[in-house]
Amino acid sequence: KQGYQVQLRTLREGVPYVTDNGNEILDLRPPRPLEDPRATAAELRAPVGVVETGLFPGMAHRVVIGYSDGRVEERVASAVVRRR
Repeated sequence: KQGYQVQLRTLREGVPYVTDNGNEILDLRPPRPLEDPRATAAELRAPVGVVETGLFPGMAHRVVIGYSDGRVEERVASAVVRRR
């Protein structure tokens, strides 16, 4: 609907990866950076059966990214807005 590339997460043998709760995982790749991650997360959680999105808007101001080649990147939000 939004132009996402969707792929069922699988094991090396090509069988679906199943979580410890018995759920399968769909990996979505957006066609461009998300303009409003909070709204996107809410939209993705709306359909019946969706358990979680993997998007965590507003929950962290610092992210540490580890790459398979051993590099580590740290990103810090330029402004932290506290919502009550």
